[in-house]
Amino acid sequence: MPTQQMLLGGGKPLTTENLTSESGTWTAPSGVTSVNLTLIGSEDHPADWHSTYAQVNFYYPASTPVDYPNESPTQASAKAAVEAWLVNWRSIAGTGTAERTVSGSWNTTATITHLDGSTSSGVSITDGSGRFYGTTTATFSGVLPATITGNVGFGQGVGNWAYKYVYGISFQANAQAGGASTFGSYSAAGASIGGSATTLQQTISVTPGQSYSYGRHRNLRNPPYQALYGTVKLEYFA
Repeated sequence: MPTQQMLLGGGKPLTTENLTSESGTWTAPSGVTSVNLTLIGSEDHPADWHSTYAQVNFYYPASTPVDYPNESPTQASAKAAVEAWLVNWRSIAGTGTAERTVSGSWNTTATITHLDGSTSSGVSITDGSGRFYGTTTATFSGVLPATITGNVGFGQGVGNWAYKYVYGISFQANAQAGGASTFGSYSAAGASIGGSATTLQQTISVTPGQSYSYGRHRNLRNPPYQALYGTVKLEYFA
């Protein structure tokens, strides 16, 4: 919402609008022919380390819809499946905590016991986060534990999926440059990696009733999830 401030002796209030949408149009109000425009591009994301997890998960054989009282895995077999994946992970990644780049086949299989006492062998156990999936190379630091505490998640609302978040590792997020903020034909560049965003401050002419497109760049990085926005600010007397 615009904010207004009465100026002594000025007659008209000064209106300030910080446009908060990522993009859109702004229409010049009646009687407004001049606007003080401030544009700032979005900042950069540096290359930095962040703590994260492996999402050890599997899909157990079941009917559709799942007969949970009979087809769900026992907690004991679900935990054993997760820990089988962790044993395989540690055999590839080692048990040190230093930064390292490791290649390997991360997926494994396990036998699941269902609540009705039946078993399913060869169930694929993978990392749902995608960081350690299939045969791939990963650069990380830290170490995942050999055993887990707490229950494996499964049940109503997630179909035949079972999962467990396991923490202890860190990944380095890639550096990412910022982007430009714009208003009409005006633009302010985003920050280069390690640099600063450009600021443009200028009084521009507008036509009452005319619409002007704008964009405040969203510099999104995930993981870790972090969004940095540019600035589009308008000041005028109305």
